[in-house]
Amino acid sequence: MVFYKHFIFFMISILALSFLTIGGCDIEFGTSDGSSSGSSDTESIEGTVINVIPTADIEGIAIEVTDPDNQLNISSDVTSSSGSFKVTGAFIGIPTVEFFDQVDVSLGKININVYDDSRIELGNIRLENGVVILDDPTIITFEGKVAEGGNNCVDNVGTITVETLDRDTDVILQISSSTDLRDKDNEDISCLRFISGIKVESRGILLIGNTVDAFRVQLQ
Repeated sequence: MVFYKHFIFFMISILALSFLTIGGCDIEFGTSDGSSSGSSDTESIEGTVINVIPTADIEGIAIEVTDPDNQLNISSDVTSSSGSFKVTGAFIGIPTVEFFDQVDVSLGKININVYDDSRIELGNIRLENGVVILDDPTIITFEGKVAEGGNNCVDNVGTITVETLDRDTDVILQISSSTDLRDKDNEDISCLRFISGIKVESRGILLIGNTVDAFRVQLQ
């Protein structure tokens, strides 16, 4: 009788697990802190190759993003007939972006500072004798939270320090009279509204040293 009861309990457990994994809800496996494991693949780098010297077709150029520390390929794409590309992956830090022609010869490479959950726009790109030339300023769009005591903006001029979502990087936003400051409803606001801990989306020119010349900063 004891064996029979254990057998019935075992069969019920199997049926319950089958329901959860097949017909019911998905079972999610996470890390010890409750977050799901694995990469979110939320960063992107895009641009358009407009010219190659020595002469090569702008279509079919391979773009590979690698981690400079271990040389592992993170993500890749191939240019379209117009020369445009967009590489998406999980590559925060300073990954290497390298371009290869149709016979796998390197056309040049650059390193780009990428923040968590950011979009990098390189604009028009010329590949000349192994050198990558960017015709336009590099534009970045990313989200973060205003750092503790990070608002150093008076009369809408100054700086706002923003922590990236992974909290590993503090980015200094340069605020000027031309910076578009907006609330959640897309209404104009002053710097005073950007208090510590509040989430914002920022867009501007990516400069050296974790600094962004902000075009727009909006409350989220």
